[in-house]
Amino acid sequence: MDIKNNKSQRWRSRLFGACFSLISVVLTMYAAEMLLRRMAAKKGWDKWVYTTNEQGNRGPVAGGPKRPGISRILVQGDSLTYGVGVSDYRELYPYQLLARLNKAGEKYEMLSNGVPGRELDGHARLLEEIATELNPDMIIYQWFVNDVELTHENRPESRSALWRRLPCHVGLKRRYYLYNLLDERLAGWLPAFNRSYEQYLLEDYAEKSRTGYWYPVRYAFHRWATRATLTANRNILLLYPLLPFKGEYPLRSLHQRMAEMAGRSIFSMPAYEMHMKDGDNVEDKASTYGLTRKAIAGLTRTNCFLVHGPYLPLGPGNYAVTFRLKADTFQAGPVAKLDVVCDETATTLAQTVTGSKDFAATNSWQDFTLPFSLAKPWTGDIEFRVTYLGNGNLSVDTIRLPTQYNVEVLDLTPHLKDLDTWASPTDGHPNAKTHKLMAELLYRQISRKP
Repeated sequence: MDIKNNKSQRWRSRLFGACFSLISVVLTMYAAEMLLRRMAAKKGWDKWVYTTNEQGNRGPVAGGPKRPGISRILVQGDSLTYGVGVSDYRELYPYQLLARLNKAGEKYEMLSNGVPGRELDGHARLLEEIATELNPDMIIYQWFVNDVELTHENRPESRSALWRRLPCHVGLKRRYYLYNLLDERLAGWLPAFNRSYEQYLLEDYAEKSRTGYWYPVRYAFHRWATRATLTANRNILLLYPLLPFKGEYPLRSLHQRMAEMAGRSIFSMPAYEMHMKDGDNVEDKASTYGLTRKAIAGLTRTNCFLVHGPYLPLGPGNYAVTFRLKADTFQAGPVAKLDVVCDETATTLAQTVTGSKDFAATNSWQDFTLPFSLAKPWTGDIEFRVTYLGNGNLSVDTIRLPTQYNVEVLDLTPHLKDLDTWASPTDGHPNAKTHKLMAELLYRQISRKP
């Protein structure tokens, strides 16, 4: 038997098989790419070409003096409102909503401001800048789950980062539909290195998370909701879910918190997150967040701010702020001065001094409530202060302010959960049909009496 000849035949056979497999894979990929291109051309998936109106915008434009009998609507949102994934601007929900409202005659005009990547704090800043001049009668804020990500520090890294770091990734993504499809699907299917995106949002943005990420979100929402309430007769928070999902919506609790904030709720400010002149952040299991701001007699300077901030905007009305304090090893005499100050005008609105006689027990948390009133239509920098006066150890847990905003909530989750909402197999933004449904649901909401 010719052993060398048999080995040569086996190698040729293996080489032929490898070449055949490679050619088959290439032809299959080519066929898949051609099929996707045909589908893209037929269904308008070409997401890199967007039409605009005469003003060069993707949404309705309104401004200047308001016309008699015409209500003005401001729509705020991110890439969903901008219409990423939908080529024709006339298929976007702001245009469709405006057309639906004006079907029986012009009664409304609209400014649609959709900016890809803009998050909650950006929407609050914009509203503060344009509210007075634009003077809308209604404000619609399209919210998506990533609006709470005012920092991306702990955002989980997907396993897709393994190939997305490659220098050729951007070029391949722009050029080939098949690469786009594989990139998006694998990114969704493969688990993250440590935890999922949903777990990250639920854990790091929990109200009592030690990351402290939720407090800036609550502060930014207060800024937006306060300005919206003082500006417009009607405001709608439009909650868009993370799609798709199976079974119960994994981010339901996050949506619930947003909905609760929009109505009557308590703005709880952790002391350890607020500004300070002296003192230390100290672990305390009996506190609300497990961490407090503490002044220690003999170590902490007296007559300095242990806690101050957060420079809240507020409208006219009567308020009552509650300071949660604890004192131990105190002596006779004043321990803390609590005050409410308008930093803008350096005006003290309310003040009280607490001493040892005001604490029912040592080393026990106790609430001290300070009422105050505002008469101006808009006050931008309300500051709450705790000044340490000595005569004992003093801890500050939270400063709490009841809030009530004029904001309705329309959660799209139950309406979209079973639908094919993606603009294309490679783009999770809403398609034209979803925009049409969003417009219809908003129309029904607006048609109801608030």
